[in-house]
Amino acid sequence: MVRRAGSVLRNRSLSAHELPDLQEVSRALTLFTYGLGDHLLALPAFRALAALLPGRLELLTAPSAPDLFFGDVGFGAIHQIPMTFTPCEAPLFDVDGVLERVGSPDLFLTVFQEPSPEWTALADRVRPRWQLDPFPYVQDGHAVDRAFSVVRAFRPGWVPETFAAPFPLPSASFDFAQSLGETLGYRKLLVVHAETAPKKCWPKKRFHRVIDRFTAAHPEYFVVEIARGSSWLAVEPRNNMVSITGLPLASCIAVAAVADLMLCVDSVFLHVADLWRVPVVALFGPTNPSHWGCRFTPIYRHVRRKSMAEIPVEAVCAAMENVLIELRNRGNSRLPLRAGASDRSFLWR
Repeated sequence: MVRRAGSVLRNRSLSAHELPDLQEVSRALTLFTYGLGDHLLALPAFRALAALLPGRLELLTAPSAPDLFFGDVGFGAIHQIPMTFTPCEAPLFDVDGVLERVGSPDLFLTVFQEPSPEWTALADRVRPRWQLDPFPYVQDGHAVDRAFSVVRAFRPGWVPETFAAPFPLPSASFDFAQSLGETLGYRKLLVVHAETAPKKCWPKKRFHRVIDRFTAAHPEYFVVEIARGSSWLAVEPRNNMVSITGLPLASCIAVAAVADLMLCVDSVFLHVADLWRVPVVALFGPTNPSHWGCRFTPIYRHVRRKSMAEIPVEAVCAAMENVLIELRNRGNSRLPLRAGASDRSFLWR
């Protein structure tokens, strides 16, 4: 919907004259309150909006890793403020504190999220000339396309693929991933990420069985598990697998980005693999891969059941074999790493 001069337009396509002329916008403010993986889903939309509002689009977000994920977007400013997500009754943010921080933008907009009461209260205090909330053009599509629908209101011919390049990484993370590749030599790299919200996790023993079967059939692959603080799979030392834990977030991203194949649950590293066009097998239970799965990588398989506990080992093994067949037939289109991000983003927050 678009709010303009106190009016509200809902649930219909908007004509061109009802949208603000972006040349008249002096400052625009957008809100983002989602998790790490959602940064990557919103990235094409934010890049496109920043291109439409060069130097005039500002981001209001929680302290997470926007300086890493959005480092090349071109935001005029990134306002990282404390936000409270639990308990749900608590205010999302302090409206007075944010008002003092952001001043008076004349355009408020959001991508794929409904406005919070605090965001609405902030708009009521600022009284921007325009307020654009999530558009109804893409109700049930992929999250990338839902976010991008705001862009397409202004530029109908624009597509997310144009803005879906990988983002630059800190030089230390770039160097770490490069050295890992040199250490492996001729061996290929299977990266595994298994930790996420409990309802999206797959039983550890099944991960072990898939990895054992896969490496027995494909000894050219070396397996690296990436995990935040401690090994999710609790793997004993072996000559074909290692768990890397406690790395900075950017270095874990770099490892996932140089993989020859990714096996993961629905988590941030699924979206990393997708953005870098890494072949991936992703496991889904309660979440819908049509909304949250791969969007850009050309070679992938989603394995989904009603719950994670219902996903059989055989289905995952078959999906991995199918990906390898397609990879042999089509070749790997994985995109290269780029260095250049600030080392300030060299933390897993």
